[in-house]
Amino acid sequence: MDEGTVWGQVPAIPMQLTNAFSSNTEDRLFQDVGYDGLTDTAELRKFSGYLSNLSATHGTGSPVYQKAQKDPANDNFIPYRDPLYDQGTPAGILQRYKNINNPHGNSPVADANTQFVNAFTQYPDAEELNRDNTMNEAEEYFQYQVDVRPNMPVGSNFITDKRIATVTLADGSSRNETWYLFRIPINEYQTKVGNIPDFKSIRFIRMFVTGFDDSVVMRFGKLELVRNQWRKFRNNIDTTGQFANLPAPDPTTVNILAVNIEENDQRQPIPYRIPPGIERQQQLSNNNVSLFLNEQSISMQVWSCTR
Repeated sequence: MDEGTVWGQVPAIPMQLTNAFSSNTEDRLFQDVGYDGLTDTAELRKFSGYLSNLSATHGTGSPVYQKAQKDPANDNFIPYRDPLYDQGTPAGILQRYKNINNPHGNSPVADANTQFVNAFTQYPDAEELNRDNTMNEAEEYFQYQVDVRPNMPVGSNFITDKRIATVTLADGSSRNETWYLFRIPINEYQTKVGNIPDFKSIRFIRMFVTGFDDSVVMRFGKLELVRNQWRKFRNNIDTTGQFANLPAPDPTTVNILAVNIEENDQRQPIPYRIPPGIERQQQLSNNNVSLFLNEQSISMQVWSCTR
């Protein structure tokens, strides 16, 4: 049996969770229903008060009410190849991917007569990322802040490089697009939330944006945690073996990072080039295509403010 909450339906008794759908394809319509556990018909009953408020405010003939009537929870999955986007003026890439992350109906059963399957995943949606069947409710993390503005300079705001590319738009015109490379040291966090002790157990990154007065579109090429074994020695180096602490404030600044051919070949004012005598390693793929691996070097910046 299921019991209702303000959010939807949840199991009334604990049960063994299986990370798979039923082998009966007819059950898929009732299992692939998103996080609220409700079909569109059940959502009409569950959120009837919300629909009544929309009707009183905007009217039953308004576009906002008609859209909510079809999907009250606004969680229906719409693939980017859906024929809906080809009606009238063809939709752009932003509109086609607007509903790609919605969980309701994102695992349809493959049709034998269809060559392309519009499925986002073949597993049930869950609120955990590591799939260990354990819900960790502890809010413990380090928070970092980046001030996103137009025309940001390299050397500030954790920006180590930027690339300006000229792109051709759908209408035939062209414009410049700027890509920024951020490298944020994990020990330069803005806020520590909860009782997280150190940086050893960090596995995930989540982002949120605030402070925008209008809608904004930001494209992210890649998010990753990069390990760096180079650390600053925080004592004076001498021959006595008695390592004294560095003075406070330390007049010497040391900055260590990596530069590579894939990300910094157009770096300004000095682009990165492969050192003489170094050849990029090749890796053979399954289709017998040679892939060149990335080549990188350490970049060390040292400056002192002593008089």
